[in-house]
Amino acid sequence: ETTFREVFHGTSRAQWPQVAQNISQRMGFGGSVTNLDVSLPEQTDKPFHYAYDYSHKEYADWNNRRIVPLTFPVSLTEIDQDETPTEPIQLGSPRTETHKSTIELPQNYTAQLPRSVKYTTPFAVYQADYKLDGNKLITERKLEILEREVPVDKAAEYKKLAKNVTDDEGQFIQLVAAGTKGVDTAAGNPEAQQFLQSAYVDITRHDYKAAHSDLHSAEQLNPKERGLWMEAGYLDMMENRLDDAITDFKKEIEYHPENALAYEAMAELLVKMKRNEDAERTLRDLLKVIPDNTNAELQLGSLLILDKKYDEASALLETAMKQAPDNKNIAAQAGRAELLAGKREAGIATLSNSMKGSDDPDALNNAAYELADFNADLANAEAASKKAMGILEKQTAEISLGNLTRDDLAHINLLTAVWDTMGWIYYREGKLPEAENYVSAAWTVTQHSEVGDHMGQIYEKQGKLEAAAKTWELALSAETLSPDPSGTESIRQNLAKLEGKGIKSDGKAASEQLAQMRTLSISKRWKGGSADFFVLISSEKTEDAQFIGGDEQLKDAAADLMKLKITGQIPKGSQAKLVRRGTLYCPDAGDSCTFTMLLPQSTGIN
Repeated sequence: ETTFREVFHGTSRAQWPQVAQNISQRMGFGGSVTNLDVSLPEQTDKPFHYAYDYSHKEYADWNNRRIVPLTFPVSLTEIDQDETPTEPIQLGSPRTETHKSTIELPQNYTAQLPRSVKYTTPFAVYQADYKLDGNKLITERKLEILEREVPVDKAAEYKKLAKNVTDDEGQFIQLVAAGTKGVDTAAGNPEAQQFLQSAYVDITRHDYKAAHSDLHSAEQLNPKERGLWMEAGYLDMMENRLDDAITDFKKEIEYHPENALAYEAMAELLVKMKRNEDAERTLRDLLKVIPDNTNAELQLGSLLILDKKYDEASALLETAMKQAPDNKNIAAQAGRAELLAGKREAGIATLSNSMKGSDDPDALNNAAYELADFNADLANAEAASKKAMGILEKQTAEISLGNLTRDDLAHINLLTAVWDTMGWIYYREGKLPEAENYVSAAWTVTQHSEVGDHMGQIYEKQGKLEAAAKTWELALSAETLSPDPSGTESIRQNLAKLEGKGIKSDGKAASEQLAQMRTLSISKRWKGGSADFFVLISSEKTEDAQFIGGDEQLKDAAADLMKLKITGQIPKGSQAKLVRRGTLYCPDAGDSCTFTMLLPQSTGIN
């Protein structure tokens, strides 16, 4: 085994700071290392001393006030949980290692302590203790290696130990306001957690029957298990039992008032149910439990803007921005609130400053869009949008269906939003062909009402009044409607103006036309059936197609799908690639099949 002493001994002293930085990052600490203090490696007659200062803004999940102890992981041999070892597992020399972390909590906060644990096996013992000493969170972890190796027939026992250790080391510790109702963390049931993890997978696969079964099993083991009622709420949402979902989220909050995600999920659902006052109350309740929760402040600020409480939103978000000066998304929303509250100069300055030095495409896009929406500082907005687009197009250009991740899909969804922003900026600048190039692609892919509104305005400015009327009518029937009712009302007013000029739609059902925009035909080579596929497209062709599930006889239809010419999805000149998920349907009769692409929000990985 290589020790820290050996690492530093083989390195020149000038390189020690960089070595320490690398070690820290490999240990899972991504912050900055300074003030390194290392004893001379060659002095082997003395204990090796290694210390440094560590700085990391927004450490762990700080936005939700969740942290992890500042300790290195214990040196337990890693093993693949899905494989069966064919040779003994080497643990190294028998030894004892102890890790201790003391964190001084912010004023007015306390911590919901994890349960202390001890796992004993014939070959190793792991123990973790958590306690509070005033406002100090103290964590002690101890690993004793008793044997040099684990025989193959004991591999299952070792896997269980390794997983327990990993779960303990990887868990977050929730900070809450002092005086918050305590939580019986000792009541947690590891077996119930396994059922919850299975339920999560079931829901992502749309296997709701299995999810119900797993959640029932978890409830039988522990009806107060953390996350149980959160998962039940998500399942009820997927099955459109929205009132039941609200009841589930409330029960999660009752049992676990420190679970910020339950408040946030319930508030989001309440907004969809147009119960904005209840959503606002929910987020304010969260901020009583976890003060200065950045995510909650951002969500509440957005809700206040939606309800046209601009001054209140501005005050809230300006305070949040001061508390989290490096959070660019807070700054973008604060700038928007300032503009809506009539503080035009302050809002423009906030948005422009939020884009300086940022490489976060989401934050860049948010700020650029707000500037475009208010027709302000368009040069900076254009530069920021192009930067965000460049980052995302590079990321999506490297996508492969054989190694598709949720991050890949998130990049694609954000890229389409950036295309809309880019086109909206060009519209403000009077560059209508460029505006149409980007917004048309975003509208074709997302069919989002707000993007459709932009497309309609571009057509109207170009004098294409029939196209504008048709697009606005489609936008009013879109599945993805803007949460702001004023946006929908604006579209209706624009349509009414065109009708006053004698411009009318073609009378075809808008919902059917929207579906047709996402549907293509291929020659039928199979009997009736249906199957789901991913397709990967570039501006030139369909790059790849992959069977997801459904009738096995349709599996070889991937080759036919790769021959499809899927146009209008990507702006001219873009190097991006898009993943679309769709259903291939072959009726019993007829000589053709249809491939209907799902909207991006319905595109998931099973």
